[in-house]
Amino acid sequence: MIIRPETSHDIPQIHRVVERAFSQSELGHHGEAELVDTLRASCDQSLSLVAELDGSIVGHALFTRATLDNGQDPPRIGMGMAPVSVLPDRQQGGVGSQLIRDGIQRLRTEKVPFVIVLGHPSYYPRFGFLQASTLGVRSDFPDVPDDHFMIHPMDSDPSRLSGIARYHDTFYPAG
Repeated sequence: MIIRPETSHDIPQIHRVVERAFSQSELGHHGEAELVDTLRASCDQSLSLVAELDGSIVGHALFTRATLDNGQDPPRIGMGMAPVSVLPDRQQGGVGSQLIRDGIQRLRTEKVPFVIVLGHPSYYPRFGFLQASTLGVRSDFPDVPDDHFMIHPMDSDPSRLSGIARYHDTFYPAG
């Protein structure tokens, strides 16, 4: 399996992967494929990775600009990870894990100070994510369970990471 940045030729396959991954998800979400398309068009800072196996895309992970505002200093710029998608017949086989690890490593190389994620508290800690509230970070999404909002501190001084975290504006419906 190859993990690589997406190309414009990958977009239709990525859309199908995301649609299929979430149509069979126990979470029952819908609209993630459209969200990925909108984020691709509207984000000036992003990392979009695909997992390719035998010439076909079997997984996708998207990291987009996120901010962390403590109300005193200028907001810090990091990344938010969402969504991570794997074809249903390839789930539980390490594809998502490879996408996440590769993405984090690439962002670390780029000196990104943090990555946030809203997800399952027993899954993401294996990649270095911590419950965000332990560092004084909280999500600006309403009603997010504390243990589901996590941060991967990549800053040399994680104590500098505190405040309210916000994903890219595209994640927030108008109104």
